[in-house]
Amino acid sequence: MVPSAISRLYTPEVLSRLAGIKRVPSEDAAADSVRQRHIIFSGEELPGHALRVRRAAWWMYLEHAASVGLFDEEDLRQRLVDVDDENFRGALAECVANWYFAKRLGVDLRRHEGDGARHADFEGAGDLHVEVEAPYVPVPGPRFSGDDAAVLRHCLQEAGRQFKKNIVNVVVVVPLLRTPVWMDPDQLVKATIGEWAIVVPVSLDPAVPAPPRTMRFLPRGKLAALHDGGTRTHLTRVSAVACIEEETMLGKEGVVLRHYVHVVHNPFAANPLAPTLFGDRRQLVVSSAGEMNWVGQLGG
Repeated sequence: MVPSAISRLYTPEVLSRLAGIKRVPSEDAAADSVRQRHIIFSGEELPGHALRVRRAAWWMYLEHAASVGLFDEEDLRQRLVDVDDENFRGALAECVANWYFAKRLGVDLRRHEGDGARHADFEGAGDLHVEVEAPYVPVPGPRFSGDDAAVLRHCLQEAGRQFKKNIVNVVVVVPLLRTPVWMDPDQLVKATIGEWAIVVPVSLDPAVPAPPRTMRFLPRGKLAALHDGGTRTHLTRVSAVACIEEETMLGKEGVVLRHYVHVVHNPFAANPLAPTLFGDRRQLVVSSAGEMNWVGQLGG
């Protein structure tokens, strides 16, 4: 039976309108659920275990959103039923983030009431502000992968503009990328902190052999790149970047949906985020030796 919070939002008229969207055929499996939301939010029988598991998760996100008053907002309701896929993804991402913080981290978020045109999406106790981004990069074929660090970097830049000073600010990214971050976390590190590069010295004197090539980490991510003559970094207002992804897979209990979380802490944050907020989730933190290392578990 469809939960009442869902049926009140996704009326037969809304479902019919969503079902009538004319779409170009696509092989993008990651986007299939979004394209089939008129079925997921209905009471129709679903083809396949994966969609049934995703339906249960999406119903859960929206039921939680309704229970904490997010459905009282006209803007969120309109984006959830919009025929535009991007508007829907953004609204669903906000529901996912709100649910995850409450149910998995024990942190209740409320809608942030800003004093200007631009402000974060949510706020929590202890001067915590959260901005949610939902980037999507279409997959052109069934065997394609790619590095979407540039897309993540752009999300960080856009979200960073929303934040105020003297606040613990977290950017939460709920992405659909060509290669998930849980499979290739280096793209998140590249976007936020930097990347490894091969340094190949060249000798200008034929009689003198060049030194051997070496590996060097280049801190040119959005959080670590220096500017103003190498004296300051960008986006010091951003305390951390958290990536939340959901993936259906076959487990011992059958097809299940799991959440994979990666958190990158800003080593130059004006107001750092305590790693304890995300518990034992996978986090890139500054060690006592001044190096950044991954700690924690992948799932969560």
